[in-house]
Amino acid sequence: MLDPHALAFAQAPLLALGLGSLVLLLGALGLVFWLARGRPRRFAIRDLLRLISLIYLVLFSAMGIAVGLLLRDEQALMAFAESSGASLKLANELKQSSD
Repeated sequence: MLDPHALAFAQAPLLALGLGSLVLLLGALGLVFWLARGRPRRFAIRDLLRLISLIYLVLFSAMGIAVGLLLRDEQALMAFAESSGASLKLANELKQSSD
């Protein structure tokens, strides 16, 4: 029988891989934009504020996606647990009726 907790934790590495890929992609995009601007040595205050805002936007977006996925998986896990409980109850009733 499948353990519902094992199903919930099996998706954590996949989520971490997805978020890591997102961070690497955004880092690569930042590097491309930096090189396209001629590799400026100093940031203006406006550029620094844009960079910080972009970092916060990416972090909050990633956290929102992660929370959404966790809530969706929690609902699926609860549905699995309910169907598993109903199946066990039915199996017990059939066992008792055959005795």
